Order: sequence, then C-alpha cells, then structure tokens
Amino acid sequence: MTCHTDKYQIAFDIDDDDFIIVSHFSWRLLKGHPATTIRHLQGRRAITLSELLLGPAPDGQEWQPINGNPRDCHRANFHPTTPLRVDNKSGVTGVFWDEKQRRWIAELQAHHRRYHLGRFSQLADAIEARQRAEQMHVETQGGGV
Repeated sequence: MTCHTDKYQIAFDIDDDDFIIVSHFSWRLLKGHPATTIRHLQGRRAITLSELLLGPAPDGQEWQPINGNPRDCHRANFHPTTPLRVDNKSGVTGVFWDEKQRRWIAELQAHHRRYHLGRFSQLADAIEARQRAEQMHVETQGGGV
C-alpha cells in the first residue's frame, strides 16, 4: 500500500496491515526516511516509521532498509545495522576504499566476526557483493548484521 507525506505528497510503501497505525500520524521525510513526531514523558521527539513499526533497534544500531530504499517501509525490508561512519566514502556500511591497494573492499561483520567479501576495482561491484552477503545472512540467520 502506498502512503504520502503531508506537505509534499512524497510516496512511501507500507504493508497493508500497518495502514491503521500509519494513518494516525502526519508524515515527513527525515534524512530520506518517513518520520513523524510523537509525544512522550520528556516532551516530543521525531521517530522514523521503521522505529514506530519495529520498536527501537538494538543498542548501537539503527534500522536500515535491506534494499537501500528508505521509502520501502515493508517490515520485512528492515534490519538493524551500525550507522555509517562520518568518513565513509562509499555511502554503504562495510564497503570502503583501500588507498594502498587502490581498490574497494567489501566486508560483512556479524556475530563478532568479520567476513572479507573481496576487493573490487568498481564501487558498484563491491556494493553488490556486500548487499548479496547481507541478504544471504538475513535469510540464513534471520538476524541483523
């Protein structure tokens, strides 16, 4: 089902079962993600749609879309990941530039282990390897990265 932000009518997709929850709020984009404002004991705060539907992400992590589209808000599309570092040049967690080798490196860290996915001359190839590994991990382990 498709919903829209209030002011600019920007579309975002949700599961049909979530419409009743989503329809009670006014929506805007916050860093590309649908968000609203909620009241709580300390006042008001912004909350993303993923956090509203799934609850808080585990400590030190945030909900991120598996397919990279922050407006695809189906519950199955989100998994907890660590936030991007400020110096991340690729824009993708686990993909970084190795200046010495002059190649992109893709890695996956899960369950306190780091898995080297390869070195790539093209950024797109490194991102694809990382996304494939994330998807395989989610499907086989049923958990976040």
